[in-house]
Amino acid sequence: MSVKKIVKKITRSISLAAICLFAILLGPFAPGSNLRPASASEPQPLLVITGTGLEQDIYLYEADLAFNNPRMVEYYYSSNNNWDFKSILKVRGFDLLELLDQYGEGNLKEGDWPLTFISRDGLVIPQLLPGGDYFPFPMTISTLQERYYYSDLTLASEERVDPMIGIYRASLYNNNNPQPPVSWDDRELTEGDMDNYNNPPLRLYFGQARGNIEDRNQPFFNRELIRIVVGAERPHYFPGNVNGDQGIDVGDAILVLRHIVGLVALNADQQEAADVNLNGNVEVGDAILILRHIVGLVETLPVSGSG
Repeated sequence: MSVKKIVKKITRSISLAAICLFAILLGPFAPGSNLRPASASEPQPLLVITGTGLEQDIYLYEADLAFNNPRMVEYYYSSNNNWDFKSILKVRGFDLLELLDQYGEGNLKEGDWPLTFISRDGLVIPQLLPGGDYFPFPMTISTLQERYYYSDLTLASEERVDPMIGIYRASLYNNNNPQPPVSWDDRELTEGDMDNYNNPPLRLYFGQARGNIEDRNQPFFNRELIRIVVGAERPHYFPGNVNGDQGIDVGDAILVLRHIVGLVALNADQQEAADVNLNGNVEVGDAILILRHIVGLVETLPVSGSG
């Protein structure tokens, strides 16, 4: 690296430090999004499932979507859309409740946790929906468990069905003026039934309300899922990420400096994340290292022996 480039980066680092010192008196800095993956060569998850209702976060990668994944199941769903167009769908994917619990390992904590589903385009269910409509029922573990499938669109055909994160699907019946009981031909799902229209091809499916074939569940089959939150978002601390927002940015350095002068008090997890020089203390040197990491002068954090 040329001397000119080194001087430029150091100047930028000093400028950032000045900003941090000024911000100590102004209050917390609004952090940006600057998540740095451990390695660009490592595969990135298509779906992250996190939250205070889980013991451990869950990640789905592209390899997990293989048709022959033994964890996958196939369910049928009856559905109705906003135009009363009724369908029977056959879907292959992951049983959501089994996935959350990691197949009997107890990963899902006890409780009726609220669930939030976030799509790549920013749509969040069950928050405010486009057009000003609100989600029609509380999205929790129990409400998703108590949903039903009507195979011939009559109440006599009712059976409970679990929610699913679906990857493959086939539409077996579609009609906007059905005359129940209806009939349809089943077929095997294949790799060609992957929902390639969406990227990633991950969609939420759940049954209809009990005793209500008119229940409009299909508009809420949230597509292109990238994140599911069980309970509330939880801080995710790691070296340099002191504010728990999953990214390393100037806001973390400011938080360290505000802790040093007594304007805020970091908890034990935050102090561990802030001690990036590994000397057992939270000090100005840690804030400087975080800033140097942001501008590229320090590749990774923590930095042993730099205290």
